[in-house]
Amino acid sequence: MPTPNLIQPVKVTVLPIDKASTPYDTDAREPIRSARTGTAIVIDAQPSFRQISRSKTAFEGLAADVSGYVLVRRKDLVAKGWTPKTGDVITKIGNDATRVYVQQPVNAGHWGDQAGSTLVRVYFGSRAPEVSTLSFG
Repeated sequence: MPTPNLIQPVKVTVLPIDKASTPYDTDAREPIRSARTGTAIVIDAQPSFRQISRSKTAFEGLAADVSGYVLVRRKDLVAKGWTPKTGDVITKIGNDATRVYVQQPVNAGHWGDQAGSTLVRVYFGSRAPEVSTLSFG
């Protein structure tokens, strides 16, 4: 069974969110804003930066919004044991250190003989997702 090749893949380092060890406030029935992450995973991916906005001032200093996606082969995800989830942190793309958050994984590259998608497009953004979208439970 052939699988698609990535065009000029780079190493991407991801810290998956660890919901089990994240502190949870039982009185308020919500997670505390400091989500814990698991062991770093390095995976081959094809990055695409869709938008890098101009720097603007924020309370904590200059900030620029970054968004885009990394294209990953499903067989590589299975081999590494990573299922992309909202809140996972991408800390390195190629040689560039970064801190962007997984916003949404989307199936792509549907080949008929593969019985489903062969690629996953993992969208990321520079803003941390809201606590309510992390769906602890």
